[in-house]
Amino acid sequence: MGLVSAQGTGAITNAYGVHGSVANTDPATTFRAGVYGTSPVVYTDTNSTGALGSWAGYFQGMVRISSNAYVNGNVLVTSDASLKTNVEDITNARETFAALQPKSYEFIPQQHPHMQMPPGRQLGLMAPEVQEVLPELVERVPIPAEYDTTGTMVAEATSHLAINYNGFIPVLIAAVKEQQQTISEVTASVAQEASEMQDLRNLLEEQRTRIDHMEQLLAECCNRPAPDGLREGGINNVPELHDTEGDRKLRIQPQPLQRKHHGVLYAGAQWPGTAYGEQRRWQATACAARSQLGER
Repeated sequence: MGLVSAQGTGAITNAYGVHGSVANTDPATTFRAGVYGTSPVVYTDTNSTGALGSWAGYFQGMVRISSNAYVNGNVLVTSDASLKTNVEDITNARETFAALQPKSYEFIPQQHPHMQMPPGRQLGLMAPEVQEVLPELVERVPIPAEYDTTGTMVAEATSHLAINYNGFIPVLIAAVKEQQQTISEVTASVAQEASEMQDLRNLLEEQRTRIDHMEQLLAECCNRPAPDGLREGGINNVPELHDTEGDRKLRIQPQPLQRKHHGVLYAGAQWPGTAYGEQRRWQATACAARSQLGER
């Protein structure tokens, strides 16, 4: 069953099935291992990543590492669907991530030397803040007391909050999917609005074409020579030009000699009482009269 080692005075506080340590601190020593084990990695075939049972170390229970862990290969987490129940989709993932506050920080190894925390600038999250958002990713980890070779306690037992950073991966995937859904909806909405805008542009262009055609017909009508015998005063009850408003507005005046519904067009209202204004009035009256005479 292995060597059992106990530390502490009175009641046993720390018990080890296997306890290994290296006391050598000589800089010339390039490799040290408190416990060292080897075992060949045997794969089922040359194209498979699944290895047969071959373990240099096999632990059933929690494993705690002080300082850094280095892995030449993959870190695999049990995730077989047959081992799970109460499976639910992750929702509101974007709001969850928005509530997290990433930080940069430094550990305080001088106050906790037995924990062998890494020096230098670190990136991560504050466990109490994560606990408010995703409590299932935060766990309190017990830290056993530390004793020297004489059995004297050099560090009291304590506990600290730890974060399961791997647990953020599915939340991140869900957040990306939610964002992609929003992007797709916005893209479809923008495309619909663009189509409607193009329809409005086409309608506007059609209206411009029709207005240009009407202006051309009107110009052709007003530029024709007046029929013989038609005088400006030949058609009565035509109001003065200053009755219109604007510099390019047209107004229809009922034609007193009509058999059908004809009218007089007034244009150039900015020149009432002038020779040009009277000319435009005459031309518009002539056009209406010519149209009436042609149908009589």
